[in-house]
Amino acid sequence: MVASFQMRASSYAAAASGELNGSESDGTQLLAGGIDFLPSGNWPGDGAAMAPNDALSPGGSIDAIAMVGDGGDNRHILYQRVNVNTAYTFSVYAKEGSLRYLQMVASDTSTAFCYIDLQTGTVTDSGVSGTVVISSVDVETGANGFYKITMNLTDSSSSNTYFQYCLSDRSTNTAPLTFGSPKFVTTGHVYLWRPKVTSN
Repeated sequence: MVASFQMRASSYAAAASGELNGSESDGTQLLAGGIDFLPSGNWPGDGAAMAPNDALSPGGSIDAIAMVGDGGDNRHILYQRVNVNTAYTFSVYAKEGSLRYLQMVASDTSTAFCYIDLQTGTVTDSGVSGTVVISSVDVETGANGFYKITMNLTDSSSSNTYFQYCLSDRSTNTAPLTFGSPKFVTTGHVYLWRPKVTSN
């Protein structure tokens, strides 16, 4: 099943009225940790680590992290597991670093994913398996070179879901996923801020 994409009209008009800076109210946070991903123990890395306080965030402080690949030929992810209701959103502010693409994955017995081009702020691919449905993937312009990416999802049952941010060397799912992430060699990075999961 291919997800429908929705690029909000406000995405590229945001600069005129004030780009998103993280102050918007978009639901109660279900993830553990802060907008800067800390403490890091809440976000185990698999082939990736975080460099805290590494970039100017949309909020105007040096509290965005760099998510950095470990140089191995493997998946490169930060993840957290949380119980969600049947309708939920999964979002983050992200900015291009030495890598251009970010993949976001929500995975339990079903899996949903999207790929984002952080250079152009566009959705380049998405897909699902099992009972989960992506109702939309929204990309909005944030301050200081970031984009806010939001996946709006529904599933037929509540479940403990792994929410993953994945470094990617590609714009589409051109190979089988391993735990929701492509395997490749990199010490590259992207910048992330304000991870969020909310129930709808």
